[in-house]
Amino acid sequence: MDLVERDAHLTHLMQWLTDEHGRSSGFVSVDGPVGAGKTSLIRTFSRRAADAGSHVMSTVCTSLDRALPFGTLHQLFCGSTLPAWFVDRCATALEQAMQTGGDLAVAQVLSRLCTAVTDLAEQRPVLIAIDDVKHADECSTRILVQLVRRLGATRVLLVTTERTEFPQAASPTSDLTSPSHVRQLSLPLLSRAGVAEVLRRGGGARHADHVVEEFLAATGGSPLLVHAYLEGPQALGRTAVACLRDSGAPVLEVARALAVNEAEFSAPVLAELLDVAPVTVEQALRTMTAAGLLAEHGFRHPAVRDCLLDDMAPHERQSLHRRSARLLHERGAPATLVSDHLLRAAHADEPWAPEVLLEAAEQAVMDQHAERAVDFLLLAQTCEVNDDLGATIRARLARAEWLLNPAVAARHLPDLSTIAASDALRSTDAVQVIRQLMWLGRQTDARRLLDKTMRRDGFGHLACDVHRWLQVCYPALALEMPAPRAEKSPPRAVPMSQIAAALIRGDVDSVPARASTLLAQPFSQSDATWSVEPVLLALLSLLYVDQVADASAWCDHLAAGVAADRSPTWRAVVDAVRAEINCRRGDFPSAIHYAHSSLTTLTPRAWGVAAALPISALVQAHTRTGDHDQAAKLLSQIVPEAVFDTRYGLHYLHARGHHQLATGRTHAGLADFLSCGELMRKWALDLSGIVPWRTSAAEAWLRHDNPDQARRLIYDELAKPGGERSRSRGISLRLLASITEPRQRPHLLTEAMELLEANGDQYELAMVLGELGRAHQALGDRKRARMVMHRAWHVARACSATPLSHELLPESGDADAVTAVPAAPTAISELTKSELRVASLAAMGYTNREIAAKLFITPSTVEQHLTRVFRKLNVRQRSDLPPDLCAATSKIA
Repeated sequence: MDLVERDAHLTHLMQWLTDEHGRSSGFVSVDGPVGAGKTSLIRTFSRRAADAGSHVMSTVCTSLDRALPFGTLHQLFCGSTLPAWFVDRCATALEQAMQTGGDLAVAQVLSRLCTAVTDLAEQRPVLIAIDDVKHADECSTRILVQLVRRLGATRVLLVTTERTEFPQAASPTSDLTSPSHVRQLSLPLLSRAGVAEVLRRGGGARHADHVVEEFLAATGGSPLLVHAYLEGPQALGRTAVACLRDSGAPVLEVARALAVNEAEFSAPVLAELLDVAPVTVEQALRTMTAAGLLAEHGFRHPAVRDCLLDDMAPHERQSLHRRSARLLHERGAPATLVSDHLLRAAHADEPWAPEVLLEAAEQAVMDQHAERAVDFLLLAQTCEVNDDLGATIRARLARAEWLLNPAVAARHLPDLSTIAASDALRSTDAVQVIRQLMWLGRQTDARRLLDKTMRRDGFGHLACDVHRWLQVCYPALALEMPAPRAEKSPPRAVPMSQIAAALIRGDVDSVPARASTLLAQPFSQSDATWSVEPVLLALLSLLYVDQVADASAWCDHLAAGVAADRSPTWRAVVDAVRAEINCRRGDFPSAIHYAHSSLTTLTPRAWGVAAALPISALVQAHTRTGDHDQAAKLLSQIVPEAVFDTRYGLHYLHARGHHQLATGRTHAGLADFLSCGELMRKWALDLSGIVPWRTSAAEAWLRHDNPDQARRLIYDELAKPGGERSRSRGISLRLLASITEPRQRPHLLTEAMELLEANGDQYELAMVLGELGRAHQALGDRKRARMVMHRAWHVARACSATPLSHELLPESGDADAVTAVPAAPTAISELTKSELRVASLAAMGYTNREIAAKLFITPSTVEQHLTRVFRKLNVRQRSDLPPDLCAATSKIA
């Protein structure tokens, strides 16, 4: 190991070896924490002393030397580099002493060695260097003590190394370190500059500032650890363990206890755990801190802890974890911390263990650590508990596994159904079982258990929550169930129940606030019974009331806070909603991506009846992009009949209907749309935001050349309350314009365009623009018609809606206009909202006066906006405006 920041220490040693009078100075004790470089220093000093002409006697003591009397002296005085006469005299003296033994032998060998060393020192200085002198045998140390005292005026220098940070038992070498006999030379850890120098010598770019800080933080500046870390974390960990072993049993024991209990880094806890005095633990912690192993809150690098744990025998490690669990429980530590120790000990025989593990599992679920919760509950199942607690543990295990894979959790449902039917399961756990049965399509079993559970005494407001949940998720079953009796006391404020009630009443204005309340705390204990379904309902309810941007923002928020590996079910649900969002935005490639991700994360079997949600988004997206074979393949898969008794079935029917329309099977498509309407009216869930069945059926009637039926459905849709700014109104106005007198069409289509821009539906916007272009064509305004059709084509192409793009492709043959290069997104982003709005209308052929009237501004203001737009987009006239202005406008809206 290269010496860094040790030049001054070497200089002092050389000066003490030979002063200006040619006399040496007795004894030097080099101390410092383990790994500080004492061995490297004494070796380098020995080489330099030899190079300078001194006689050098050196040895490294080990624990084996303690059992061999005079062994250390024999290694020192019988070295091959010493004069033969000196070696012979010393060897003879030591052999006689070993044969004689006792105090007389010590006195005789001392006298002979003193004479020999004195004679040797007459020629040149003598250096006696002993590394780790604490391991020297007792006879040797006794003689060395006397030797230093007798040879104080000769040219003999004794240099030893020894660690002093942890108290050692008294030994003969203690006399050597008394102030009257010793010079102390302490080695500190490396400074930041010293660490940088080690890295520089190591080569490469590892002396960069951030790397230096990393090494300093990981090693504390210990030279040995810095060099080890150059080889990687594992080498650092192994070296650290070797240092701890070399520091003595008390330090190693405390280090192991700390590795097991790093979260509880306190001397009293460790002392009680090891059954030693607190002062012993404090001294060991100081030793490890001085050696660069510990920082304020534990080991400096996790590799040290990992290697310490690996270094322990399994039974030793488990024993420490078991004792830690017991101690921490007695001290009132959090259940998760205690349970972690129980888990690692593979031991839960304590009478308090089941309840602690159950509490820890609940916390782990709330912290999105479903797999950890499963581990806690599997251990809890090994405990001896009563039937009630055993049933609760089983139910919580099913819920935790549900977050990982509902198909796996299904294995618990038969037993849990039996337990719940015998009233041996808590009401909230029974509801969980019912919900899981419904999700997996086992409606008969769910109905039987629901009948039993709803009649329980004290079921109270939970019955209302269950009934509302059924009404919005499984409405067919809700119709078969009697409504629960109203409670005298105010109902609980369960967010999911409030959202369901608002949808049932058609109170669309209150849905966003209620959904946001739930989504702001998606893992709250209040809705733990319902698992992921409250979040799924809240996100979809935002879509049902045309709050697409809010739903998208919440999906992003949830996706950022939920690791896919911690809860695959959460990730799959969020991706399924993202697929539906992108379908409603007209971003079909993204919809396909998220739907595939959702169905890959959870298989259709694990999705149960809710699989209809991602499948319908996938069918809709493939249909719009013209991949009818892929859509047909998805629809050919067998779907459980129970799907069509759920709200998810409405999405499926609606997507299938549009596929039927797109492939020329208009009768089948119309039947699917009318089925949606029949079910939604029957279930009292006739919200156009769920699926706009009226407009879809009207479109099918128009393809049947039956405008009267279409008109009736369109007017019914327009007459629905609360839909003045809805996406479905925009679609209705487009369809109405197609069966209206030509001069009235631009007005209807302009309003439809504004609504669809505001709702961010690019596909329907392209449809409206196409109809608007045709309307201008019918009215003889060919220039405006061409511009609007070009815009419609570009918006459709941006959606990857190939069939619609082909339908909108202008017949004028003006390929240059169609394939105009869109403006760079950064250029459009430089436009203000006002400029973007004016530019979008100008791109569709509106005059300045028409734009002014539409936006309630003056024509001169319009002209000023356009001047700035032309400059920012680097165009000269309206016809040069980029085709993607409409898409940008809808995003702003």
